[in-house]
Parts: sequence; C-alpha cells; structure tokens
Amino acid sequence: MYEDSQLSYTELNAQANQLAHHLRALGVKPDARVAICVDRCLNMVVGVLAILKAGGAYVPIDPAYPKERLLFMLENSAPVALLTQGKLKSLFSDITKTVPIIDLDVAPSLWVSQPTSNLNHHEIGLTPANLAYVIYTSGSTGQPKGVTMPHRALVNLIIWQMNNARVASTACTLQYSPISFDVSFQELFSTWCGGGLLVLISEEARRDPWILLQYLEQKRVERLFMPFIALEHLARSAVAVGHYPDCLREVITAGEQLRITPEISDFFAGLRECHLINQYGPSETHVVTAFTLPEKYEDWEILPPIGRPIANTQIYILDTNNAPVPIGITGELYIGGAGVACGYLGKPELSRTLSD
Repeated sequence: MYEDSQLSYTELNAQANQLAHHLRALGVKPDARVAICVDRCLNMVVGVLAILKAGGAYVPIDPAYPKERLLFMLENSAPVALLTQGKLKSLFSDITKTVPIIDLDVAPSLWVSQPTSNLNHHEIGLTPANLAYVIYTSGSTGQPKGVTMPHRALVNLIIWQMNNARVASTACTLQYSPISFDVSFQELFSTWCGGGLLVLISEEARRDPWILLQYLEQKRVERLFMPFIALEHLARSAVAVGHYPDCLREVITAGEQLRITPEISDFFAGLRECHLINQYGPSETHVVTAFTLPEKYEDWEILPPIGRPIANTQIYILDTNNAPVPIGITGELYIGGAGVACGYLGKPELSRTLSD
C-alpha cells in the first residue's frame, strides 16, 4: 500500500512475473546485476521482486546520492539493465557504458503481454549460492564497495526473523528504510513471506517525526524497523505531546548503536505492549545478533547489548593471534556461518576469511 494505491498479493505477483519475463529476455540470469533507481512507490517493490524472480541480483541506487556516486555504482556493478523513472533518467546521462534503461512509469506496455505465471528457478538455474543483491557501503573509508549477498544468507535471516517475531505473521509493517539499506530487505520479505500488509511512506512523512507519528496510527502499523537516531526523534515528538501510537507491537532497531535515552524509555512506557529489539550486523553479513529488551523498561541499560547470534550464525571474539579471548577481555569481532556475504564485487583481495 502506498498513499491511495495498493496491490493485492495476486496483483503484485502477476506484475512482478511479467517484468521478470521481460528481464529474462534482456539477458538477466543468475548473478547478473540489475540496477534499480526509483523514488518510493509501488513500482519500486514490483521492480525488486521482478529482478529476483528473473534470477538476477538487484543493485539499489538512491536517487538522492551525489551524481558521482551514482555513476560509480553503475559503472562498478555493470548491470544488465537499469530500472528507473522518467524524471530520474537525467541522472544517468553521463553513463559511459551502454545499459538498457527501463522507465517503470511508462514501459509496462513492453511486458504487458508477458505471462503472469511464476518462473521456475530450476529452469533458470538459480541456487542458494547465487546473488540476491549488491548493496554498496557508505564509502566513508574510501570508495564504496559492493557487498555481494547470496540468497542462502537472506533466506536464513528471514526464516529466523519470522520464527522470532513478536507480532503475527499477518501484521502491518512500515517500509521505512531506503532500499539502498539492507534493512529494507527485512521489511519487504519478512512481511511478504508471512502474508502481512506492507505500507510504504513518502519521503516527506518519513523525515518528519510528527507526520510519521500520525501515519503510524492512521495505518495501524504494528511493526517498525528504525535506526536509533530516527527512533529518538520519533520518541521525542511523541513524548512532547503525550501521544503514543498504541498500535505498535514491535520496534526493531539496527544500523547504529542503540542508546536508551529518557525519551525512548518514556515512549515505550506510553506504548505499554510494544517490544524493543536491538539487532546488529554490518552490511557484509546483514543481521547476525539480536537482543530483546526486558518487558520492564525500568530495567533497560543505557547501552543495551547486541545479544546472541541468530540461527546458523557464529560470533567469535579473537585476539591479534586469532585466538579466542577470555571473558571480559577486549578482542576483535569475527562473524561466521550462513549470514556472511560472498565478498566485495570485483575486489576479492579485500575479503579475509578464517577457518574454524
């Protein structure tokens, strides 16, 4: 659902299948990348799902990024095609490589005659080891690096997420995160796999805590994924007016260190029946640990722990000799198991692995 428009699961599946068949005709196959640069809209989720159905890996590109970063990501990922909108085409006028550009606003006529049936992943040759997405790091330490994430890691995460959710599988989830952030994958697929309602939000409402607060109530959102800073702003706005979205049942925070401020404590005191969950994981693994805060908010630590590893994931604290450190001794965090990405796109020399 987005604003006044909505798609049923039947409509979403049919539209994604038609686009997926079209992408296959353009040469999309397992591990082939397809870039997607769109504003938040229903075509965004159709596009992401279609790329995966075609066997490809989606490369999300935020149109708000500086043009130099956009062009670098497009050149580096070497996509088979680019899904975008007409109003954004000018962002890619300086592309040096020839890439088919598909305008999702006007091009559906190109694939409306394609079958609405599901593609067969066996016929496509898709396996758990193939890529689902390539998401680029922030580039704070240099050029952005494309993290190549396989299906097996994300399936493991979604199954764990669904098995440990504090809300019903059919709950209403807000699609808050830009698709260039890996949390968006959790929002999309943990909702779809459970048969829930996914509600998209405009960029204006997303950035205004007071509008967001009203939107949560209006849409009766039950689950919310949100980084700490955004949660702090939302809590501060709610506490200031004494208005709490009592529909919320689960708030999951990740991407930044969680800090329990007085406003966050007061916010959850006002919600009463809402659980706060702290998840941790770098882009190179997505979520690898989780900690559910106690029901009594009075018992919350200012800096909650990151928790224990999720299913099929291992966490090690090692010293400079790669040996486990004793309890209470500082070491370096190493992550193993199903959640680890394949590496950085085109940069195998930057990937370091250790055997158990």
